[in-house]
Amino acid sequence: MKKIETSILIDATIEEVWQVLSEFKAYSQWSPTIKQFEKQPVVGERCKVLLQQPNGFKIKMNPKFLSINSIANCAGKEIYSFQVFLMASIILG
Repeated sequence: MKKIETSILIDATIEEVWQVLSEFKAYSQWSPTIKQFEKQPVVGERCKVLLQQPNGFKIKMNPKFLSINSIANCAGKEIYSFQVFLMASIILG
């Protein structure tokens, strides 16, 4: 399975960051590409996600959320993550 991983340093408390990342209905307010989650993601279930590129290209994905949790305490800092499994089929439109 291919893996895509990224990281960023954010000047905020862990609680502030997690509040933003776990508020799925608000993603369209700050994400340039994630426009809508069909419902609140639940671990072990699929949730359709509408993505739209700035040029207008849209795709709808149906990932299975494998985990939504705090995964580690590293050097005194708690690390949070989302882990999803993406279906090979993508709905274009």
